[in-house]
Amino acid sequence: MSEFSAEEITRRSKSNLAFALRCLSKGRRGDMVTFYAFCRIVDDLADEPDRILEDREKELELWKRGLNDGFDNANLIQVGIENLISKYNIDRSLFIQLIEGMEMDLKGVTYTSFEELKAYCYKVASVVGLISLKIFGANYENSKDYAINLGYALQLTNIIRDFSEDYLMGRIYLPADEINSFGLKSELLLDSAETKEFQLMMQFQADRAESYYKLADQSLNDADYKILKSARSMGKIYRNLLNLMRKDGFKVASKRYRVSTLKKMFIMLSS
Repeated sequence: MSEFSAEEITRRSKSNLAFALRCLSKGRRGDMVTFYAFCRIVDDLADEPDRILEDREKELELWKRGLNDGFDNANLIQVGIENLISKYNIDRSLFIQLIEGMEMDLKGVTYTSFEELKAYCYKVASVVGLISLKIFGANYENSKDYAINLGYALQLTNIIRDFSEDYLMGRIYLPADEINSFGLKSELLLDSAETKEFQLMMQFQADRAESYYKLADQSLNDADYKILKSARSMGKIYRNLLNLMRKDGFKVASKRYRVSTLKKMFIMLSS
Protein backbone atom coordinates (compact mmCIF):
# COMPACT_ATOMS: atom_id res chain seq x y z
CA MET A 1 0.00 0.00 0.00
CA SER A 2 1.11 3.58 -0.58
CA GLU A 3 3.23 5.26 2.06
CA PHE A 4 2.96 8.65 0.37
CA SER A 5 0.23 11.26 0.64
CA ALA A 6 -2.06 12.01 -2.30
CA GLU A 7 -0.24 15.30 -2.86
CA GLU A 8 3.17 13.61 -2.96
CA ILE A 9 1.97 10.94 -5.38
CA THR A 10 0.49 13.55 -7.72
CA ARG A 11 3.56 15.77 -7.56
CA ARG A 12 5.90 12.86 -8.32
CA SER A 13 3.85 11.76 -11.34
CA LYS A 14 4.42 14.93 -13.41
CA SER A 15 1.52 13.81 -15.61
CA ASN A 16 -0.69 15.76 -17.98
CA LEU A 17 -3.66 15.07 -15.71
CA ALA A 18 -1.86 16.52 -12.70
CA PHE A 19 -1.09 19.59 -14.79
CA ALA A 20 -4.71 20.00 -15.90
CA LEU A 21 -5.95 19.88 -12.29
CA ARG A 22 -4.57 23.39 -11.80
CA CYS A 23 -7.76 24.66 -13.43
CA LEU A 24 -9.89 23.57 -10.47
CA SER A 25 -10.91 25.41 -7.35
CA LYS A 26 -8.90 24.55 -4.25
CA GLY A 27 -11.47 22.19 -2.72
CA ARG A 28 -12.25 20.23 -5.86
CA ARG A 29 -8.56 20.17 -6.81
CA GLY A 30 -7.74 18.52 -3.49
CA ASP A 31 -10.43 15.89 -4.06
CA MET A 32 -9.19 15.22 -7.59
CA VAL A 33 -5.65 14.89 -6.24
CA THR A 34 -6.93 12.17 -3.91
CA PHE A 35 -8.65 10.40 -6.80
CA TYR A 36 -5.60 10.77 -9.03
CA ALA A 37 -3.41 9.25 -6.29
CA PHE A 38 -5.72 6.22 -6.25
CA CYS A 39 -5.45 5.91 -10.03
CA ARG A 40 -1.67 6.18 -9.84
CA ILE A 41 -1.42 3.50 -7.14
CA VAL A 42 -3.52 0.89 -8.94
CA ASP A 43 -1.86 1.68 -12.27
CA ASP A 44 1.58 1.20 -10.72
CA LEU A 45 0.47 -2.16 -9.34
CA ALA A 46 -0.32 -3.22 -12.89
CA ASP A 47 2.93 -1.86 -14.31
CA GLU A 48 5.74 -2.46 -11.79
CA PRO A 49 7.92 -5.21 -13.34
CA ASP A 50 10.24 -5.38 -10.32
CA ARG A 51 7.49 -6.59 -8.00
CA ILE A 52 6.28 -10.19 -7.88
CA LEU A 53 3.15 -10.64 -10.00
CA GLU A 54 1.29 -12.54 -7.30
CA ASP A 55 1.91 -9.72 -4.80
CA ARG A 56 0.52 -7.14 -7.20
CA GLU A 57 -2.52 -9.30 -7.91
CA LYS A 58 -3.09 -9.66 -4.18
CA GLU A 59 -2.91 -5.91 -3.57
CA LEU A 60 -5.37 -5.13 -6.35
CA GLU A 61 -7.71 -7.77 -4.93
CA LEU A 62 -7.38 -6.14 -1.49
CA TRP A 63 -8.39 -2.83 -2.99
CA LYS A 64 -11.49 -4.38 -4.54
CA ARG A 65 -12.38 -6.18 -1.33
CA GLY A 66 -11.92 -3.01 0.67
CA LEU A 67 -14.16 -1.04 -1.66
CA ASN A 68 -16.81 -3.75 -1.42
CA ASP A 69 -16.60 -4.67 2.27
CA GLY A 70 -14.60 -1.94 3.99
CA PHE A 71 -10.85 -1.51 4.46
CA ASP A 72 -8.92 -3.02 7.38
CA ASN A 73 -6.56 -0.41 8.88
CA ALA A 74 -7.26 1.98 6.01
CA ASN A 75 -4.36 4.20 4.90
CA LEU A 76 -4.68 7.88 3.99
CA ILE A 77 -5.56 7.23 0.35
CA GLN A 78 -8.19 4.63 1.20
CA VAL A 79 -9.78 6.95 3.77
CA GLY A 80 -9.73 9.69 1.14
CA ILE A 81 -11.46 7.51 -1.44
CA GLU A 82 -14.18 6.53 1.02
CA ASN A 83 -14.69 10.21 1.79
CA LEU A 84 -15.05 10.99 -1.93
CA ILE A 85 -17.60 8.23 -2.42
CA SER A 86 -19.65 9.60 0.47
CA LYS A 87 -19.21 13.30 -0.35
CA TYR A 88 -20.12 13.07 -4.03
CA ASN A 89 -22.38 9.99 -3.95
CA ILE A 90 -20.13 8.12 -6.40
CA ASP A 91 -21.06 4.58 -7.37
CA ARG A 92 -18.26 2.52 -5.82
CA SER A 93 -18.59 -0.05 -8.59
CA LEU A 94 -16.85 2.49 -10.85
CA PHE A 95 -13.71 2.25 -8.73
CA ILE A 96 -13.90 -1.53 -8.91
CA GLN A 97 -14.28 -1.44 -12.70
CA LEU A 98 -11.17 0.74 -12.90
CA ILE A 99 -9.21 -1.83 -10.88
CA GLU A 100 -10.53 -4.61 -13.12
CA GLY A 101 -9.10 -2.67 -16.06
CA MET A 102 -5.71 -2.58 -14.37
CA GLU A 103 -5.92 -6.32 -13.73
CA MET A 104 -6.26 -6.83 -17.48
CA ASP A 105 -2.72 -5.45 -17.85
CA LEU A 106 -1.02 -7.81 -15.42
CA LYS A 107 -0.08 -10.77 -17.62
CA GLY A 108 0.65 -9.24 -20.99
CA VAL A 109 -1.99 -8.04 -23.38
CA THR A 110 -3.39 -8.88 -26.78
CA TYR A 111 -6.75 -7.91 -28.25
CA THR A 112 -8.43 -9.68 -31.12
CA SER A 113 -10.69 -6.81 -32.16
CA PHE A 114 -11.42 -3.18 -31.43
CA GLU A 115 -14.56 -4.14 -29.51
CA GLU A 116 -12.34 -6.00 -27.03
CA LEU A 117 -9.95 -3.07 -26.81
CA LYS A 118 -12.84 -0.64 -26.38
CA ALA A 119 -14.05 -2.54 -23.32
CA TYR A 120 -10.59 -2.16 -21.81
CA CYS A 121 -10.46 1.56 -22.66
CA TYR A 122 -13.82 2.05 -20.99
CA LYS A 123 -12.60 0.59 -17.70
CA VAL A 124 -9.23 2.35 -17.52
CA ALA A 125 -10.17 5.72 -19.03
CA SER A 126 -13.89 6.36 -19.50
CA VAL A 127 -14.59 5.27 -15.91
CA VAL A 128 -12.00 7.80 -14.73
CA GLY A 129 -14.01 10.44 -16.56
CA LEU A 130 -17.30 9.32 -15.04
CA ILE A 131 -15.87 9.52 -11.52
CA SER A 132 -14.30 12.89 -12.30
CA LEU A 133 -17.68 14.28 -13.43
CA LYS A 134 -19.03 13.80 -9.91
CA ILE A 135 -16.04 15.56 -8.34
CA PHE A 136 -16.20 18.43 -10.86
CA GLY A 137 -19.92 18.85 -10.14
CA ALA A 138 -21.04 18.15 -13.73
CA ASN A 139 -24.54 16.74 -13.36
CA TYR A 140 -26.09 16.83 -16.84
CA GLU A 141 -26.83 13.38 -18.22
CA ASN A 142 -25.16 13.91 -21.61
CA SER A 143 -21.94 14.95 -19.85
CA LYS A 144 -21.57 11.22 -19.24
CA ASP A 145 -21.30 10.75 -23.02
CA TYR A 146 -18.64 13.46 -23.03
CA ALA A 147 -16.64 11.65 -20.34
CA ILE A 148 -16.96 8.26 -22.00
CA ASN A 149 -15.93 9.45 -25.47
CA LEU A 150 -13.11 11.62 -24.16
CA GLY A 151 -11.87 8.61 -22.20
CA TYR A 152 -11.74 6.53 -25.39
CA ALA A 153 -9.91 9.34 -27.21
CA LEU A 154 -7.32 9.85 -24.46
CA GLN A 155 -6.61 6.15 -24.05
CA LEU A 156 -6.27 5.56 -27.79
CA THR A 157 -3.82 8.48 -27.93
CA ASN A 158 -1.87 6.90 -25.08
CA ILE A 159 -1.79 3.57 -26.89
CA ILE A 160 -0.24 5.19 -29.97
CA ARG A 161 2.29 7.20 -27.94
CA ASP A 162 3.31 4.29 -25.69
CA PHE A 163 3.47 1.67 -28.45
CA SER A 164 7.17 0.84 -28.07
CA GLU A 165 7.21 0.80 -24.26
CA ASP A 166 4.11 -1.39 -24.11
CA TYR A 167 5.36 -3.74 -26.83
CA LEU A 168 8.58 -4.41 -24.92
CA MET A 169 6.46 -5.33 -21.89
CA GLY A 170 4.52 -7.89 -23.92
CA ARG A 171 1.50 -5.64 -24.38
CA ILE A 172 0.01 -5.07 -27.83
CA TYR A 173 -3.02 -2.82 -27.55
CA LEU A 174 -3.54 -2.59 -31.29
CA PRO A 175 -6.27 -5.05 -32.36
CA ALA A 176 -4.85 -8.18 -33.97
CA ASP A 177 -7.37 -8.21 -36.81
CA GLU A 178 -6.35 -4.66 -37.76
CA ILE A 179 -2.64 -5.46 -37.56
CA ASN A 180 -3.25 -8.34 -39.96
CA SER A 181 -5.40 -6.22 -42.27
CA PHE A 182 -2.43 -3.91 -42.88
CA GLY A 183 -0.20 -6.87 -43.79
CA LEU A 184 1.73 -6.78 -40.52
CA LYS A 185 2.53 -9.46 -37.95
CA SER A 186 2.13 -8.88 -34.21
CA GLU A 187 5.38 -10.69 -33.39
CA LEU A 188 7.34 -8.46 -35.81
CA LEU A 189 5.53 -5.19 -35.19
CA LEU A 190 8.41 -3.28 -33.62
CA ASP A 191 10.72 -4.34 -36.47
CA SER A 192 8.13 -3.05 -38.94
CA ALA A 193 7.88 0.42 -37.40
CA GLU A 194 9.61 2.15 -40.32
CA THR A 195 7.42 0.59 -42.98
CA LYS A 196 4.64 2.25 -44.92
CA GLU A 197 2.21 -0.38 -43.64
CA PHE A 198 2.97 0.52 -40.03
CA GLN A 199 2.49 4.22 -40.74
CA LEU A 200 -0.86 3.55 -42.39
CA MET A 201 -1.98 1.46 -39.46
CA MET A 202 -1.04 4.20 -36.99
CA GLN A 203 -2.83 6.74 -39.16
CA PHE A 204 -5.92 4.53 -38.93
CA GLN A 205 -5.62 4.41 -35.14
CA ALA A 206 -5.13 8.19 -34.95
CA ASP A 207 -8.19 8.80 -37.11
CA ARG A 208 -10.23 6.65 -34.72
CA ALA A 209 -8.95 8.60 -31.72
CA GLU A 210 -9.80 11.86 -33.49
CA SER A 211 -13.34 10.60 -34.11
CA TYR A 212 -13.80 10.15 -30.35
CA TYR A 213 -12.46 13.64 -29.63
CA LYS A 214 -15.12 14.93 -32.03
CA LEU A 215 -17.84 12.82 -30.39
CA ALA A 216 -16.79 14.21 -27.01
CA ASP A 217 -17.02 17.77 -28.34
CA GLN A 218 -20.48 17.11 -29.74
CA SER A 219 -21.79 15.78 -26.42
CA LEU A 220 -20.39 18.58 -24.25
CA ASN A 221 -23.30 20.31 -22.52
CA ASP A 222 -23.16 24.12 -22.51
CA ALA A 223 -24.27 24.19 -18.88
CA ASP A 224 -21.26 22.07 -17.84
CA TYR A 225 -18.78 23.84 -20.14
CA LYS A 226 -17.07 25.91 -17.44
CA ILE A 227 -17.22 23.16 -14.85
CA LEU A 228 -15.37 20.80 -17.20
CA LYS A 229 -12.47 23.18 -17.83
CA SER A 230 -9.90 20.67 -16.55
CA ALA A 231 -11.33 17.91 -18.72
CA ARG A 232 -11.35 20.20 -21.75
CA SER A 233 -7.73 21.16 -21.04
CA MET A 234 -6.81 17.49 -20.82
CA GLY A 235 -8.53 16.80 -24.12
CA LYS A 236 -6.73 19.67 -25.84
CA ILE A 237 -3.33 18.58 -24.51
CA TYR A 238 -3.77 15.02 -25.74
CA ARG A 239 -5.30 16.08 -29.04
CA ASN A 240 -2.25 18.29 -29.54
CA LEU A 241 -0.08 15.26 -28.76
CA LEU A 242 -1.98 13.19 -31.32
CA ASN A 243 -1.48 15.85 -34.00
CA LEU A 244 2.20 16.11 -33.10
CA MET A 245 2.66 12.37 -33.70
CA ARG A 246 0.64 12.54 -36.89
CA LYS A 247 2.74 15.39 -38.35
CA ASP A 248 5.95 13.58 -37.40
CA GLY A 249 4.96 10.33 -39.09
CA PHE A 250 4.33 8.30 -35.92
CA LYS A 251 7.96 7.63 -34.98
CA VAL A 252 6.66 6.01 -31.82
CA ALA A 253 9.18 3.16 -31.94
CA SER A 254 12.08 5.54 -31.45
CA LYS A 255 10.64 8.69 -29.85
CA ARG A 256 8.71 9.62 -26.73
CA TYR A 257 6.35 12.40 -27.73
CA ARG A 258 5.54 15.15 -25.25
CA VAL A 259 3.69 18.45 -25.25
CA SER A 260 5.90 21.20 -23.84
CA THR A 261 5.06 22.84 -20.53
CA LEU A 262 4.69 26.19 -22.31
CA LYS A 263 2.24 24.68 -24.78
CA LYS A 264 0.29 23.02 -21.96
CA MET A 265 0.11 26.31 -20.09
CA PHE A 266 -1.22 28.05 -23.21
CA ILE A 267 -3.80 25.30 -23.70
CA MET A 268 -4.91 25.54 -20.09
CA LEU A 269 -5.28 29.32 -20.26
CA SER A 270 -7.19 29.12 -23.54
CA SER A 271 -9.66 26.68 -21.94
